[in-house]
Amino acid sequence: MALVITKKDVEYLRSLYPQLDIEDVPPQYEKAIMYFLRGGYTALEAARAAGFSNPNLFRQFIDSDVGEAVVSYIRQREFKEIRVTRESLTDMLLESYYLAGSAAEKIMAVKELGKMHGLYAQGGGGGTAVQVNVTNSLPGETGVEVSQKRLQRMSDEQLLSMAPHLAALLEPPTPVRQRAPITQDVDSIVSEQ
Repeated sequence: MALVITKKDVEYLRSLYPQLDIEDVPPQYEKAIMYFLRGGYTALEAARAAGFSNPNLFRQFIDSDVGEAVVSYIRQREFKEIRVTRESLTDMLLESYYLAGSAAEKIMAVKELGKMHGLYAQGGGGGTAVQVNVTNSLPGETGVEVSQKRLQRMSDEQLLSMAPHLAALLEPPTPVRQRAPITQDVDSIVSEQ
């Protein structure tokens, strides 16, 4: 999975320069540092991801006093305080959305973003949600929950016994229209044709 370095990542890195008492690092090096620290890239991979034409320049920077100070300070700070914020989660979910391999993965990322940012009404996604909990027990049983599969296998009589107040709401069955019995002999019908 490819790591996306955001503007916030670079701003975070720049906020550390005064604490480290170092001068600003060129933007390409900043991106490479973030790839190196957050993406688990080697120094050469981070340099390539940041667009270095000569990746050894970044390797030399990492080995320098300034590079070592930046890397070790960020590693110590990141271990001490894990920086998980709403913004970082949003960034991760957006990254997941863009890197999703299927529509289902994209939909899941969108749903999570909506939940996290409070875009859904409490208890639903904007529409009317209906939730049915079946906690009735069968006749002769007490406190036994009935599973959906068991409900599907039950006869109409068993279902009605669980909810007798519903029986009054049902329409009486309509009789099947019966045809007049055939009084002619089958042989005579065939011979007429």
